[in-house]
This record gives sequence, C-alpha cells and structure tokens, in this order.
Amino acid sequence: MKNFKLILRSLINNQACVEGGRSKPWYFAIIMFFFSMIISILPTFVFTINRNGADFINTQTIYNYDLGLQRFSEEIYKSNFDIVVSDSESGHYLTIAQETWDNKFTTTNENGLHCYRSTYEVIVNNEKKELTALEVYYLDGTITQQYLDMITQYKHTVDEKEVTEYRKTSFLVFSRYTYQGSIFISSSNTSKGAFYGDYKTFEVGYNFKNLAVVGDLNPNSTFTPATLRTYTDGVLKNWKDSFNVGYTQNKYTALWQTTLLMFGVNIALTVFMGIMLFILTRGKNNPYRIYTFWETQKIAYWAAPAPSVIGMAMGFLLASFSQVTFPLVMGLRVMWLSMRTLRPENANDVTTADYRNKDVVTVNAKPVKK
Repeated sequence: MKNFKLILRSLINNQACVEGGRSKPWYFAIIMFFFSMIISILPTFVFTINRNGADFINTQTIYNYDLGLQRFSEEIYKSNFDIVVSDSESGHYLTIAQETWDNKFTTTNENGLHCYRSTYEVIVNNEKKELTALEVYYLDGTITQQYLDMITQYKHTVDEKEVTEYRKTSFLVFSRYTYQGSIFISSSNTSKGAFYGDYKTFEVGYNFKNLAVVGDLNPNSTFTPATLRTYTDGVLKNWKDSFNVGYTQNKYTALWQTTLLMFGVNIALTVFMGIMLFILTRGKNNPYRIYTFWETQKIAYWAAPAPSVIGMAMGFLLASFSQVTFPLVMGLRVMWLSMRTLRPENANDVTTADYRNKDVVTVNAKPVKK
C-alpha cells in the first residue's frame, strides 16, 4: 500500500519521483517506464488502425467521384469487361493486357494515355460547362511518378515556350499489382484526397465488374426512384469495401512502422531526460552530484507516467498533434523537476546519512569531503 501511494504521489509530486527513483527497487522504475511508453503511443496506434482505404471518399464533398465510379462500374458490367484478380508466384495481380484495355477505352488524355472518362454538366454564368468527374486508367506494369505526371499534367507551347499545365482531374489507375486514385477540383492543383492499395488481400477471382451489382439490382435493371437510390448507395458501398480491402496490407505496414517509430522515439526521449538530470546535477558544488547515472535514469522513469497519461489525453483530443504530445509534456515535467525539486537551494535533505553510506557531509547545503 505504501508503494502504491508513492506511485500515485509521483504523478503530481516531483519529490516522490526522486524518492522512488533512489530508494525503491529497480523493477519499479522499469515497470513504470514501459507502462508509460505503451500509454504514450496509444493515440498513434488507434488513429492508424482506424484508418481505412475509403476514407478519401467518406467526406461530405467528393466532387462527383462517386458518380464516376458508378458510371465506370456500369460501363464494364454492361460490356462484360472483366477486371479479375489472379494469383502467381509474384502475388495477386490483374489479368488485363494493355492492348485489351486500350482497345476497349479509346478516349485519351493530352499525353495519349487511354482511359475511361465520365463527365457531367454544370451551369456557370448561364452557360453549360462540361467537367470531368473521373478518369480511369490501366497500366500493365508498375505505377511510377512519371506515369502519374502524365495523368495529372501535360506540357504545351505558349509563345514558343514550353509550359506545364495541371489537368486538375480526378482519377483512378489500375496497374498489374497495385491501384490508386486521387480527387481533384478545377480550382486547385492539390489533391483533396488520395488512395493507394494492392490486390494482396483480395480473393483470387475477385472481379471489379461485379461492383456494379447490388443484391438483385444491376445496371440492366428497371429502377424506381427508391430502388435507384438503393442501387446508387450500394455501388458506392461496394467501392468503399474494395478500397478498404486493397488498403489492408498498407494499413498494417503503416501501423507497425508508425507505432514502433514513436515507441522508439519516446524511449530515446525518456532516456535522454534521465541523462539531462544526470548532467544538471554534475556541478562541482551541486549537492545532488551524489546521484548516480542509474539513479537519475530511474527518477526520469518515475516521472514518465504523468506525461504519458496527459499526452495520451491530448493526443486523442488533438489528433494532428498526437505524436508530439508526450515529448512536449515529458520535457516540461523534467524541466519542472530539475528547476524546482533538484535546485541546489533545496538540498537541505542531503546529509551524511545518504542511503548509500557515502562519505559526504553537508555544510551550508554544499557537500564537502571529510
């Protein structure tokens, strides 16, 4: 019970951290250290594991990207164009030849890439204007930045000078082993949302053509206003499920990379705080110079639980700052501890009765050798 009370006191009392770090067994400090590290990375872990591939189209405004997906689904379903996931020694892949795609979709962009294009009309200043909802591409190979540049921009000549023009067009591109997409609007060169996934977690035989089927409804069905709404929502849900499945492998890779990175950063920071306490007590006339390196480490470990709990709470409230909350609060805690509790002026409790029986006496709060 006494130890438990000391642990609770250490959450708000710096002297309790010093007492625990110097007088309690080493395993108390180690347990509190790893407890703090686990707590500190919870926001990062939770936010990463809850991230899904369909998040980029789960917002209120997706600029008719859903319309383009539905029309593309209907097109490949009606024409019986299969986009099937197959298996090989290299992994899951799409069984489409580039020539097959190019023969099916003859529309090209400014750089000559074949695509399916879905458009819609808007009225601007009493005039009809045609905008592109979505372009869908296929590459029988690996998607490179150069290929993406051929989708998102093109070069042309103005006054005998070559100018790069941004297309600002939303797209979805399938390749042999991966697929990805981005949402753009006509007023910005920056993507409003993006997705990247692969086929590793899809079942062999999965056919993207079947995303146009919702229960008993398909593009050839006769719709009423009610069934049309059900069908539209169902097709979008099918695509969201597809994006979530395609993102699975990347999500868990990002989960472990991000979590382990933050775990390592927080460990290094806490150890560094212990080193700082050791350095700050090394002054020639500092009465706390009797503290060993290991003792200052244990003091830092005892001081870590409170910052980890506060950092966790702040991380969940401020998602964008979840990775810096613990380092910030931990730094403030150690600064407070070193400036208040470990100030030489507060060293009246350092006596010859040091628990390690060191041959030191205190004279005017300054230890000297006998």
